[in-house]
Amino acid sequence: MPDGNEPASGPVVRNAARFMAGDVVDRLLGFAFLAAALRLYGVADYGTYVVGLTVFQLVRTLVGFGLGRSIMKETAAGTAIGDPGRVKGAILLGMALSSVFSLIAAAVLVAGADRIAEFAFPSQTGVSTTLTVFGVLTPLYAVNFVLLQAFYGAGRIRDMVLANSFIEPAVRLAALLSFFLAGSSGAFALPAAYFVALGASTVFAGARFAGRVWPELSAARSQFDLRETLSFAFPVMLTDLFSRGLRSLNTFLFAAFRTAPEVGIFDIAIKLCGVAFFFTSSLVTAFRPRIAGLIAQERLDDLSRETQAYTRWIFSFAILPLGFLIVFPDLVLELASPDFVYAATGVRILACGVLVAQSGGPLAALLLMSGRSKQVLYAMVSAASVYTIASIQTIPTYGIDGAAAAATGTVLLAVPIAAVYVRRTVGVSTHGPAIWKPILAAVVAFAVAIAISTLIQAGPRLTVVVLAAVATCIYAGALLAFGVDPHDRELLGSIAGVLARKLRLPGARRAARKARGAHRAADDTSVE
Repeated sequence: MPDGNEPASGPVVRNAARFMAGDVVDRLLGFAFLAAALRLYGVADYGTYVVGLTVFQLVRTLVGFGLGRSIMKETAAGTAIGDPGRVKGAILLGMALSSVFSLIAAAVLVAGADRIAEFAFPSQTGVSTTLTVFGVLTPLYAVNFVLLQAFYGAGRIRDMVLANSFIEPAVRLAALLSFFLAGSSGAFALPAAYFVALGASTVFAGARFAGRVWPELSAARSQFDLRETLSFAFPVMLTDLFSRGLRSLNTFLFAAFRTAPEVGIFDIAIKLCGVAFFFTSSLVTAFRPRIAGLIAQERLDDLSRETQAYTRWIFSFAILPLGFLIVFPDLVLELASPDFVYAATGVRILACGVLVAQSGGPLAALLLMSGRSKQVLYAMVSAASVYTIASIQTIPTYGIDGAAAAATGTVLLAVPIAAVYVRRTVGVSTHGPAIWKPILAAVVAFAVAIAISTLIQAGPRLTVVVLAAVATCIYAGALLAFGVDPHDRELLGSIAGVLARKLRLPGARRAARKARGAHRAADDTSVE
């Protein structure tokens, strides 16, 4: 049990709360950026930006070369066993390799922007300008990437969140408005705002790294194994590339066979479903170093018990927003624009797939942090193959609905197989018996919400607010009625306390006291 008086899940819960606080701000500012981009430049220019961003995301996956997971894994393990040389070696090796890859990628993007646009996206005007800007910022991305991963593995979660989730999205929004006032075109302004924001984030992260992380490592002798690092990172890079390719394939097919507005609308649909990830990504991100540490210490029983609890939490938080998109997608889309309502069926299908994926828990994290990067690659290649075939058949004809159906079908096939494989190889079962509680609570909540929706005679905004409030209250009440165990109370109390402090909400100190009380109670129970 870490820190003597703190339960094992304490650091994970606190770090998850920090990630969530950052993710809340990041997503709010991200939606503000989306709204500003659509209002200032229109859905066509935004669609062009999405096409360029998709290409850059593939490039940055190559630049990262899987080193993000490697840096995090090595720094977390080195920190857990008190080996600063291992931490220093992982960071320096990651910086050297990523910088070299980024310079090569930048040269290709800048020099070949016109040819790439002409060959791959002949009908999308402005893509060449967007790709050129992304090419220029690629080396800056490499430095930012390594610094954030160093914070991550070394336990400097607060610095990572500040740089990535507060400074970057805030500066990006401000820069977009500035470029618009200066009369810049959308093809330049949207990626240029990304560039300015990345620069601000990198300056902040570099200053914090030099002042807080490097002094602890400077005297240590670097220790790394280049061959071992590359053997782990290369499969991770290919896995990330296939994963990114799954998402990028939609954009490329829409750009080739459909229209620029559809590219933007489908991206918006993905972002709506991605709201559920604000908790999931925070918890899994905080859990990865914990997995690496427990495996290094050979504490697999603790890992299994914690994994089941976190899987239940992930599913419990995901089922409410995704259930709302499944039941009321037309109301949500109408809030953005009446022109988006025709995508309601696609959003409903996609939300079903995302919910199934969330129900699987941290499967990929368990495999990666246990050193099984090649197995993750094989799984991703298989899923990518299935999804590619399905998308090529459905997107040209059915558009958004076809893309959503292809994604959901792939998830329904992949998640059960991955869960069985993790149980047999890692020895961890991701699901416990209490998983029925959020399912039944959601059924009750949405049954009442559907009944109330037939009685409301109001605009879409008020209707969404009322239905969301009703569903949330009934869902939370049902979960409480079914029983909340001490670990769940610990999670909720810690998250409430950190969120309140980070977002400066009323009652922050009281929530923090409750969280500390939950930690002490859990510790007393463990001692007894």
